[in-house]
Amino acid sequence: MIAQVEIPGEGLSSGYFSPLILAGLLYAGLFVAARVFDGRNDPRWETMEDLGFGVILLSGLYVAILAVVAVVSEFDLVWDMLRILVIVGLFFLALILILLVVFELAVRVFTGSGGRRGSG
Repeated sequence: MIAQVEIPGEGLSSGYFSPLILAGLLYAGLFVAARVFDGRNDPRWETMEDLGFGVILLSGLYVAILAVVAVVSEFDLVWDMLRILVIVGLFFLALILILLVVFELAVRVFTGSGGRRGSG
């Protein structure tokens, strides 16, 4: 009998991201057109920049929608990610605290100050 394995990320198709690629290409075209019109002292360059900004705003809205869809469809993966981030954060916090203690001890040993600062 063959065991079935759920593939992570299977619920979010790569087809959802193709509008972002098209929006990026459209923005690049509008940006180049705006620079060309600006070089020719044509006032239409402002219109091209405004349209490019609109494309970026719509792309941002679409990314927000994709984020909500990803959280809803792959909630288990989000929970795992949050647990991993907490564990990694605690590890680095402990590492920083240990290094601070070691550094303070090393400063006291090599300077011979015994923790007194500012004494002449």
